[in-house]
Amino acid sequence: MPRRSRCSRRSRSGRCRPRASAPTTPEALTDWLAENGYQLSTALAAPVQEYVEEGWAFVAVRLAPEQDALDGELPPLELTFPSDELVYPMRMSAAAAQPQRARTYVVADTRMDRTDEAALWSEVVFAGPLDAARYPALAAWAEPFGDQAYVTTEEQYFGDPATEIVEDFTYAPPDGAGDHREHVVVVVDRMIGPFYAGPVLVVVGLLVLAGGIVALVVATARRGARRRA
Repeated sequence: MPRRSRCSRRSRSGRCRPRASAPTTPEALTDWLAENGYQLSTALAAPVQEYVEEGWAFVAVRLAPEQDALDGELPPLELTFPSDELVYPMRMSAAAAQPQRARTYVVADTRMDRTDEAALWSEVVFAGPLDAARYPALAAWAEPFGDQAYVTTEEQYFGDPATEIVEDFTYAPPDGAGDHREHVVVVVDRMIGPFYAGPVLVVVGLLVLAGGIVALVVATARRGARRRA
């Protein structure tokens, strides 16, 4: 198979300059990246080969500050692609040298739970209707589904990405699962001067109790003395 790559689009979005490529071989992707000033890590060789063989396209993004220095927040990137199933590409994250935490927000007309193998250790943080009126920034996401817009939020921590990230995230409607809202308990420490209120109140309570016991013993002793007199 010839080593070639097709660059489908070059553009500039705010502070980012994305470029897309649909390579036919892993070597073609490596050549394309090198031609555009990128270097592919050897740790990504295996997942890249799988994605190329499956016909995936690649997007490389370079920061393009308007001035010499890069300052402020980066704009979000919105990438869309046709697919027969709802999928989030995750396999390249297996090359990460540090633990990874992934949180996904899936907007559909119903709840959508993870179905990949690693989903057994994921946590549903939220699942419920998407109120576009309350969150105007999400109106464009909710629009295709109208009043049926529903968002499912899942989170997962990967302590050892190389062994724990083995496939992409895939999603499908669950059987019988409904809305879910995470309950968070917030504990606030109260202070009395430089000390935490809890231990201080315990000590004060013990002193009061000890004082009460002493007073009771003294009173009992006095009554006994009067009787003997």
